[in-house]
Amino acid sequence: MMTIARYCVLVLLVSLGSVGAESIGGKKPLVLVSVPPQLYFVRAIAGDSVEARSVVPADVSPETYEPKPSQARAFMQAVVFFGVGMSYERALQTRLASNNRALVYENLAHIVSHHASDSAHLDSRHLDSTSHAHDPHIWLSLKLAKAQAQAMYESLCAISPAHKESYTKNLATFFAQVDKIGLDLARILAGQRGRAFLVLHPAFGYLAQEFGLEEIALEEDGREIKLKALSRLPKLIEEKRIRTLFIQPQFDKERAESIAKTLGLNVEILDPLNENWEESLYAFAHKIKEQ
Repeated sequence: MMTIARYCVLVLLVSLGSVGAESIGGKKPLVLVSVPPQLYFVRAIAGDSVEARSVVPADVSPETYEPKPSQARAFMQAVVFFGVGMSYERALQTRLASNNRALVYENLAHIVSHHASDSAHLDSRHLDSTSHAHDPHIWLSLKLAKAQAQAMYESLCAISPAHKESYTKNLATFFAQVDKIGLDLARILAGQRGRAFLVLHPAFGYLAQEFGLEEIALEEDGREIKLKALSRLPKLIEEKRIRTLFIQPQFDKERAESIAKTLGLNVEILDPLNENWEESLYAFAHKIKEQ
């Protein structure tokens, strides 16, 4: 069911499309996304009919990212910005509204929230957690992937109505791909239900819930690991039979390796910001199985 806010967004995008947003200055419409994996979604639907860029680079953590002054031009030229609910997006909204009133910000986390089985957010288990914040890693959810793609498709069709036929075909192809990935991951992770895995930063909570796994995170909301929490780790590791600490390439590898060495754990990299979204999902499944 379409919300009033979503309807208003599409009306605005249709108005842009009606005046030729796809041919302004002879250039393709510029579409911004919050994180690199979203580029996979946009390109799967729109191909090369739009120019797509990620605001957050692949080698930087979006939780601590602040847009650079050099990106101001892109925000001035873009027609739509697909967000996921990262904190930097909230800080950016006011500036976007004043600098480019034609730019539409779509927080996909709000759009897909009613599709989540639990609530508008899913949480990882934190060693020292006292609060539950929105998990913005919605692209790492197969259950929410189609809803995100559908929202992007509707906006892209509004911007470039001449491409609606090809976008519709591409969306159907992407939906079939999501279904195949889901079946493949279920096969790879068969027999792993209930298994725990340890991460430095909580990014895989959606996938963990969807495949019956338990993600245990050492940090929460980018905050440093507390000594009190670390003191509980040896017992937890033994109980859960954990042998590996998974880290992201965007975070401090030396700190992670120091913690892993103290605990007698191996270190493996899992990259939730891999621009190749499909590849990152298969990498997650294989590494969880092999840990």
